Amino acid sequence: MTDVAPSFVPIQAESISFDQPVGESAQFAIAGVCNAFLQVLLPVGSIINSMLTEAQFQTQLGNPSPATWILSDGRNVVGSAYAQVAGVTNAPDLRGLFQRGKDNGRGLDPNGNLPLGTFEPDQFASHGHGTAPVVAVNGGNLVINGTGGGGNWNVTNGVASGDPFGVTVAAAGSAETTVKAVVVNSFIRIN
Repeated sequence: MTDVAPSFVPIQAESISFDQPVGESAQFAIAGVCNAFLQVLLPVGSIINSMLTEAQFQTQLGNPSPATWILSDGRNVVGSAYAQVAGVTNAPDLRGLFQRGKDNGRGLDPNGNLPLGTFEPDQFASHGHGTAPVVAVNGGNLVINGTGGGGNWNVTNGVASGDPFGVTVAAAGSAETTVKAVVVNSFIRIN
């Protein structure tokens, strides 16, 4: 298959007839316009998520050479248009990661306006659980002490002094904090 350069040269309607075979020059003109639209719609550096494996994805594209789209797995892309435009030597490695939009001065990313492709490690926002209520019997009186709801609180059936009991809130949960998700492959256009 011959590579056809992108082109926005208009195709003359007179050169294509529905009752005649399409000539080679018209085929190249149509292919050029299609390639030009692809560059506008999906320029080098674009990322597409897909439910296909890399082999399946490449098959759908007609297995272009050199590779146009590759799995975003951190591989070396020296010599590709992406490497030249972005000034990098490797594709981003998006395996197992969520993608985050660049802050671009909005102020939502606590790490600031990071460069494109920057890896951000797991983070857990600062928060507190307060102290679980402590229940004790002190001289026949029920004493409940704790913190939460904006401050310390104390409920005493009588006079309370000191509390010999404590409650520890044990760690619980998974290996990461995450949202509901579906696993996909991410592909990047490098040529």
